[in-house]
Amino acid sequence: QGGHGTAVATVLAAARNNDYVQGMAWGATIMALRTDTSGSCTNTDPDEGGCSHNDSAIAQALDHARLNNARVVNISLGGDEAGTAGLLSAVDRATRAGIIIVVAAGNDGTVETAPNAFAVSIARPAGDQHTDAIVVVTGGTGRLERGFAMLDRGLAPRMLISGVDRAVRQADLERVYHVRPSLMDCCVTLGRDAFDTRSNADEVARWVTRYHVRSIRLVTNDLHMARARYEIRKRCGAGLAILADAVPTDPSLGQMFSEYNKYLLGRAADLVGI
Repeated sequence: QGGHGTAVATVLAAARNNDYVQGMAWGATIMALRTDTSGSCTNTDPDEGGCSHNDSAIAQALDHARLNNARVVNISLGGDEAGTAGLLSAVDRATRAGIIIVVAAGNDGTVETAPNAFAVSIARPAGDQHTDAIVVVTGGTGRLERGFAMLDRGLAPRMLISGVDRAVRQADLERVYHVRPSLMDCCVTLGRDAFDTRSNADEVARWVTRYHVRSIRLVTNDLHMARARYEIRKRCGAGLAILADAVPTDPSLGQMFSEYNKYLLGRAADLVGI
C-alpha cells in the first residue's frame, strides 16, 4: 500500500551496494507474503481506509513463513482489536518454533490486547485505599511482604493467599515474614488449591463469595497483574472492585513478550471454550 511494503523491506534488507541506502540486515533474504483482502488496496491513502487484512490470511502467512524456515516475521499492520483464536494459535506455533515476531506496536489501539497498550498499562503499587479484603497471588518475590504490610496497616480486615504449597505451614509464614500469630489466626486464609493463574482466579472467586467480599486489593507483580486481573474479573464479574497493587519488577523485554503472549493465549482459550 503506497509503497509501504517496499519501504519496510528496504529498511530491513536493502543490499549493501553503495547505492542510496543499506538495510539493517543487508545479507538477509526477504520472503514477501501479502495478506491484504483482494480489492481493498485501491485507495492508497491510509487516512481514507487503505488496505484491510483478514486474521485468517495473516495466520496463513505466519504458517507459511514457519514451514519455510523464516527466522524473523515482521507484521507491519495497524489495528485496534484483539486477534482471533486462529491468529493467536498461529503466533503460538511460530514462537514455539523459535521465530521472532515483530509487530506494529504503537500505530493504533488502546485496548490491553494491543502490544503498545499492554506495555504502557503495566500496573504500579496502589495507595492507601481501603478494600474489603486483600488477595495475594503467590509465585514471585515481594508479594507476601506487600500483602502482610497492607494487612498490618489495617487497609483490609482479611487476606487470602492463593497458591500456597501444601508443605508450607502457617508457622513457617509467621517465622519468615515476621507476622504475629494473632494476625494469621484472625485474618489470613491459606488457599492451597491453585497451581496457575486460572486456578488462582477460581480459588479467589470461591473465597470472595464465601465472605461476601465486594472489593479486593490484588497483590501480584507488575507484569502478571493484567493476566491475574483478567482471570479474576471473568469469574467474579463487574460486581467485584479490583484495586491493582503491583510489586515492581523492572521486567526485561523478553519477560514482557512472554507475559504478553500468555495473556493473549488466555483470552484465546476463552474464545474457543478451553
